[in-house]
Amino acid sequence: MKNIERKPINIIFLDIEGVLATHRVQFSRFQRGLMESFDPVVVNFLDGVCSKYLCYIVVTSKSRIEYNDIEWFKSRMIQCGANHLDDFLFPDGELWRTTTTNFECRALEIDDWFTKFHKKHDDKFFINTYAVIDDNYLGSISMHDNHFVHVSKSCDGMAYKDFKKLVEILEKN
Repeated sequence: MKNIERKPINIIFLDIEGVLATHRVQFSRFQRGLMESFDPVVVNFLDGVCSKYLCYIVVTSKSRIEYNDIEWFKSRMIQCGANHLDDFLFPDGELWRTTTTNFECRALEIDDWFTKFHKKHDDKFFINTYAVIDDNYLGSISMHDNHFVHVSKSCDGMAYKDFKKLVEILEKN
């Protein structure tokens, strides 16, 4: 009976550098240094995916510590052309990004996020499906591998094959 009351949600664990912020965008703007500008093509794609599949974004980037304000992050998404994506950041002041300090293994960060999610929201939601988008591998063999979109050309960000794989993962359920 408890499952009937809980709402299904879909999650996208999103890395920033090499996925959303790329060297391609930096170079096109003749900028050097840190990848700070978000790729409008990726932003628009994720905006559409989140709208169609009703996904929430959870930021897993190494620089997520710099993104300590969810409103600031939302404004960056809007500046890059998001129509709805800012509405799809996970609506929890603590869980809109991973917070584990183990930067060496993304899979452990995601495991920790799931533990925190279940403790806090298990009575309201259940995770229908999820995807992990990253330009680094998750770590040793991971239970998340079937949900993983590896962005292999991190200088250029997500490519068509990555977009296609994300949709395939989300359509499995």
